[in-house]
Amino acid sequence: MKKTWESLGVILLVEGCAALLCHFTGWHRPVWLFTRLPFLAGYEVFAGIVLAVLGAAVLVGSDTLAKRKGG
Repeated sequence: MKKTWESLGVILLVEGCAALLCHFTGWHRPVWLFTRLPFLAGYEVFAGIVLAVLGAAVLVGSDTLAKRKGG
């Protein structure tokens, strides 16, 4: 189960960092999830920050949960 949470955390972290990178460099390619969601139009930076922080939190949480369960 830890690998599943780690995979989800990595995906969220990469999506968030890609959102910020695309916004600040002007490199817009419609391959990332946030560009396909119409209700996020105008909130790309905020969504990127939230995704990156959420991804980091999931990664830390999965590690903590694995240590708590003993493996």
